[in-house]
Amino acid sequence: FMAMLLHFGRGVDKDYAAAAELYRKAADQGLEVSRNNLADLYENGFGVPQDYRQAMALYRKAAQSKLPIAFLSIGSLYEKGLGVPVDPQLAYSHYQLATQQRKNDGNADEAEKRRERLRGQLSDKQKADAEALASGWKPGAPLPGESVQ
Repeated sequence: FMAMLLHFGRGVDKDYAAAAELYRKAADQGLEVSRNNLADLYENGFGVPQDYRQAMALYRKAAQSKLPIAFLSIGSLYEKGLGVPVDPQLAYSHYQLATQQRKNDGNADEAEKRRERLRGQLSDKQKADAEALASGWKPGAPLPGESVQ
């Protein structure tokens, strides 16, 4: 909770470095929202060095808990080509995963808007393949675009 206050400056001055440390500790205890928020700090270079690869790794781990914002963030990295090659099909697939979670936090609706925006960039086959990747994904399995180590 304190990490979010520091991150967003609610009632206290923003302190991204302190927020990052608190998020890291919470993530180490398995709090995936904290892991996702730490990834956001890495993506934007707030309080930590900007590192898209580290952000992607953290987002992917958070996504394993079916956290819609993590899928949304991964899709955004693929859509913009931040730390990964631009890949509208993989972005579409991750936005689809976010919409499948249907949590009432607004992230699924945002993912649906982004998915609709990408529809015109993809062939029918690419859309079908992206949707198949998303519908076939299960927690514990590699995410679409993630290589097996």
